[in-house]
Amino acid sequence: GEWDVYFIKCPAISESFMFPVLAKENSQINVKFDKALTGIIISGDENAREQNSFYQGLTVASSRYWRLHKKMVGTKDVKANSELSQQLEEADLKVKEYYINWVKNHPKSPFSVAVIRMFIFKNSLKEEDTVAQKCFDSLSQEAIENNYQAELLTGSFSYFNDRYAKIKLNESAPDFTIHDTLGNNIRLKDFTDSYLLIDFWASWCTPCRREFANYPTLQNQIDTNDIAFVFISIDKSKDAWKKAKKIEDIERY
Repeated sequence: GEWDVYFIKCPAISESFMFPVLAKENSQINVKFDKALTGIIISGDENAREQNSFYQGLTVASSRYWRLHKKMVGTKDVKANSELSQQLEEADLKVKEYYINWVKNHPKSPFSVAVIRMFIFKNSLKEEDTVAQKCFDSLSQEAIENNYQAELLTGSFSYFNDRYAKIKLNESAPDFTIHDTLGNNIRLKDFTDSYLLIDFWASWCTPCRREFANYPTLQNQIDTNDIAFVFISIDKSKDAWKKAKKIEDIERY
């Protein structure tokens, strides 16, 4: 199986609460919460014990930050608030150091990849995240292999750094086959006579679907004989895909 992050919810206590755990097929993980959803104990296999160690350490590392945050919220004095703000920044840096040091000390752990993506990676398209990249580069192949979080990270890193791209710049993309709603095969090699714009979307991705409104304007501004547009859904539910496709009036696929 492949490692991935799953979120535990407790709707009976809190609608907004979501707690992330890394698991794969046959993982043995037991998670216990107190009624306040703050005291968390994870037990089970080695991966579970590593996650428990991480979160127990994080509770200690972030305790000062949350004390200062609570104090700052209840302070109306401008000068005191300014001093608390500076202390809060220092405490926040300590928490960030904890994340980085945990990864550094667990280079073989698949959970280290999840720590990078959830707590270190800035997920910004404005600048390259060299800190997250450095942490990722320190991991062993054992941590990265069969880890979906690693795929997500390298995909994001490749936006700025071609070193992480599966297909390097100016290399030919490998051929693939997908199916349209009628079951017809659609192959990459079918578009060798034109440029191809591929838009990956999903029925549950609101920003993706919002972008569809811009394509008619774009298509009217360019020569569509020279470029083809293909919209590939990553939905797991065929019904959700077909329903959204009909609503958005998407021709492909």
